[in-house]
Parts: sequence; structure tokens; C-alpha cells
Amino acid sequence: MSIYDKYFGKKKEGNVEEFSIRSSNLVPEIAKIDVRKDKGTFNIHLSFSVGLSADSSEGWKTGIAIDASSSMKGSYGRMVEGKIPDKLKKTFEKNNLIEKKNVDGRAVVGYKQEAVDIAIKEGYLKKTENIVEPVALKFIDYLYDNLEAYKGTELVYWACGDGKEYESVGTFNSDNIKDLKIQGPKELGFGSGTVLTPVIKYFIEKYIKEKRGLYVFITDGKIEDIDDVKEYTKQLAVNIEAGDRNFVKLILIGVGEEIDENQMIELDNLDTGTDIDIWDHKISKEMRELSEIFAELVDENEIITSTGIIYDSFGNILKKYSDGLPAKIDFTMNENSEWFEIEVPGKKIKQQINR
Repeated sequence: MSIYDKYFGKKKEGNVEEFSIRSSNLVPEIAKIDVRKDKGTFNIHLSFSVGLSADSSEGWKTGIAIDASSSMKGSYGRMVEGKIPDKLKKTFEKNNLIEKKNVDGRAVVGYKQEAVDIAIKEGYLKKTENIVEPVALKFIDYLYDNLEAYKGTELVYWACGDGKEYESVGTFNSDNIKDLKIQGPKELGFGSGTVLTPVIKYFIEKYIKEKRGLYVFITDGKIEDIDDVKEYTKQLAVNIEAGDRNFVKLILIGVGEEIDENQMIELDNLDTGTDIDIWDHKISKEMRELSEIFAELVDENEIITSTGIIYDSFGNILKKYSDGLPAKIDFTMNENSEWFEIEVPGKKIKQQINR
């Protein structure tokens, strides 16, 4: 296997390769590693997932928006799967339980609800699993407990109706989340498109006076207005750097099997022309812990241990921190080194790179 088969987000310009190591290949102490391969060396930018103080969570306004486009229906447990045998189909036809509909200009044959109920009862069909609800509930609970500085985390469905609309469900915390059922929009219906910019603007404009904002967007597929999202993000970064508005962090979470991760990577690595990094992304099934959302929230100057030494697989000292190991570090090692090891008081953290 090529070394690059272990990575995602590869970008090649001449002899330079840039990529990030998959979350599932990282040790628990490390939240994110970005790598630049150039002239036989690995230039590594690393964020720790440990040592985050309570101060890091003060002052954040949080929100979570879940994709409610038509392709997500199954992910909300709102569809059925399986196969109805021909004998039962004929019975349904005889009893007028099959109907023809026009969907997006196409003639579609469907089963009336009574027929679906019978097929489920007989074991031929079953409801799809709601994979969205447990992910969203965990995020809401975690955001409120660890970041939210106010009354609760707001939940919104996006990509509703014509794909550009959104529906706010309410604000949730540890007291009322136990009664929350996440099954999709009630008023606008599932959408005919997947347009992200409007719901981003909703959070940004509604909470524009808050000191810091963190907004999570869950999706299963392709974002139709990716170029508009990029342009809006660039302007947002310019405004933040100029001091015209407060800082926000936006995170995309991919669920299901049809995720367009290339788009997520494009946003994660977007060059805004500033030093402001707006987007991060995660794949739900690859996340080891929800604390990974902290990966890009920590202050680069935050000290997580008193000392630290970084070694390559040949035993060479790559970097030494005598006055404290920061939450984000950069170092360079030879591309032939299969791993690096970070020695901190009472512990050694070993991370594979090439094996």
C-alpha cells in the first residue's frame, strides 16, 4: 500500500504534496495532523486533543444544523427498505393498494400506507435506521456541556423546501434534550436541493453580537452552492481579521455513505487570504470522540504540559520544548521516518506516519 493511501485531502503542486492524516489513524492524544511533503521532508502541523482548560470553552454561542434534503429521509428513519414478493404485489394491485404518482415530472409507482404497513408486519419491509438522531443528540449535549455559554444550543434543519430554506426547532440543553426527537422538518418538509449558505447566514446574523460562535452542520452528500459558501467564508474571514465582527468557527460533519468529502476538504483547506481559519470537517464514523471538535479551537499559545521532546523513528531529537508544550506545534522530519514520538512528563505519545 502506498503511504498516501493512508491519507485524505491530498493536494499536489509540482513536487509538493499536502494532506491530512485520517482521524481514525490518529492516537487519542492528537486531534489533527496536517502534513506538507517537500524535498524529502514531512513538515507537520499538529493539534492536541488533550489539555484543554475550562477557559477554552467560555464565551461560545453554539448551534447545530442538520441536512433535511430529500436524500436524507432514509437517514432520519423515514423510509422503508426490503423487497415485496410478486404474490403480495398482486394482492395489493387487486385491492387497489398501489398508486401512481408524478414526482419531479416522472411517473412513479408507489404503495399506499396500508400496503406498506402490511409488508412491514409480514417482515418483507423494515424502516430505515435513524442514524442522524444519535449523532445530533450527542453533539447537542456535548456542545451545551462543554462550549455553550448561554441557555442552550440551537437546533435547525437546513435544505428544507426548495433546498434553500431552514426550520429552527428550538434551543436545547441538558434539561430538555431528553424529550427531543430528531426526525426531520415538520413545517417545510424535506428539500429538493442542498443549499448551505442561507443557514450559515442565519447563525452568523442572529448571533452577530456574541463574542465567539461555533456552528456545526451535518450532511450526507453534495453541497450545491459550494462556490457561494467559499465566497461568503472569505468575506467573513476578512471581516473577522479587520475586527468588524467577532470570531466564528464552522464545522461540517459527514454522515452516511454518499458523503462528498472532497467538498469538505476544500472548505477545510480554503485559503481566505487571511490568517483566519473558519472551517473544519469530520466524518462521523471516523470520529473517536466528540472532543475532536476542539481540534482547531485551542489557542496556539496555550501550554498543555511543562516540557516536551519530539523524536523521529531513528531516535533523533526533532524539537525540544523546555518552557512548555503548546496545544499546537510544528516540526519537520525526514520522510523515511515511519513515526514520531512526543515525550511529555510521565508519558510517551507515538504516532505512525509511514508503515
